[in-house]
Amino acid sequence: HGRSRWGYYQAMRFWITGIWNHPALKPFETIVRFDPDSCFKARNDYLPYFKKGGIVYHSQFIGLERVPEYVEGLFEFTSDFMKRQGKEARNNIFWNMAEVHWRQNRTLPVLQTNFEIMRKKFMQREDVLEYHRALTEEAPFDLYHHRWSTSTIRFLTMALYATNDMVMISEADGYDHKIGCNQADVEEALRLHLYGDKKGLVTDGEVLSEKK
Repeated sequence: HGRSRWGYYQAMRFWITGIWNHPALKPFETIVRFDPDSCFKARNDYLPYFKKGGIVYHSQFIGLERVPEYVEGLFEFTSDFMKRQGKEARNNIFWNMAEVHWRQNRTLPVLQTNFEIMRKKFMQREDVLEYHRALTEEAPFDLYHHRWSTSTIRFLTMALYATNDMVMISEADGYDHKIGCNQADVEEALRLHLYGDKKGLVTDGEVLSEKK
């Protein structure tokens, strides 16, 4: 169990800091994260790019973190970090939302990191990296003690460094996750997309073919 938990923490570390140092990203400017239990069931005309110019991050806002332990101390850590830097949050709407929910509900907003589009240049900015390194690479390492939510860290990152017009928090066209991505539903969505109600599909493993 301990090894499994440590592996999960290292995955968190990778998605917060490690990925932005990975040489595989060098040729790319737009980075899309797509979890293996996700799918698309309708056409998306803008991927793998952003839907409009000027956006640095796109992920759906999905509410509040349901497990209070996963955000314990995170808002105070972030607030203290910004005070030490002598800076204020650039996105007042996001920051005020986080502050209100922390004070009233003892939890924080989350973004859906199962699918997200990120602009590399923004995520590799020194001020953004500095915040992320403070979370994963420097004492007191509270990220690992509390299993801080990466979905909440994404929200706070946008609150600190991205103005409201730089972020999209709507659902991505055609995207679905987990329950909606079972084989039958995905095949039906593909059938309707390709043939409407005129023809069906038969499957053989992962191969789709038109019915005779």
